[in-house]
Order: sequence, then C-alpha cells, then structure tokens
Amino acid sequence: MASSHRNRTPSTLEPYLALPPAQSLTLLTNTLGCSANWLTSRFAISALKDVSDATSVVLVSWMRDLPFWKDELRRAAVGGYP
Repeated sequence: MASSHRNRTPSTLEPYLALPPAQSLTLLTNTLGCSANWLTSRFAISALKDVSDATSVVLVSWMRDLPFWKDELRRAAVGGYP
C-alpha cells in the first residue's frame, strides 16, 4: 500500500531529521500541520537508520504507552500511515 502525499516526510523537514551532535539534546514539539507524535516517530526512525552499534536511541513518553510507540515506529518505518 502506498502512503499518501500528506504522510510523506516533507523535503523541508529532512535536514532536521539527521542525527545531532553527540553532546546535544533534542526537544520535538508540534508544528503547523505536524503532530509531535508524527514528528517524533520520523525522527526516531531516522536516528535508528543512522546509528552505529555504539549508539543508543532513547524515547521517553509520559503520554503514550509502549504498544502505541511500537505501532507508530512501525508505520513510520514503512513510509506513512494508511
């Protein structure tokens, strides 16, 4: 199933999905037309694709449980939402 145009990562956001320097912290928030969940899942998948064996990705969420994030990351990994 192909993802719809609105679910693809816009080219203007691509530079922001790259891994930041090791000493930095990243805070993701809502933007116009882009929920924090959508952006977080894209950022996490991008980080997981770019990491080496010595790098870890930690996702902390007080609002959503583990099954929710597993589903979101699975959807982001295949390119979008149905």
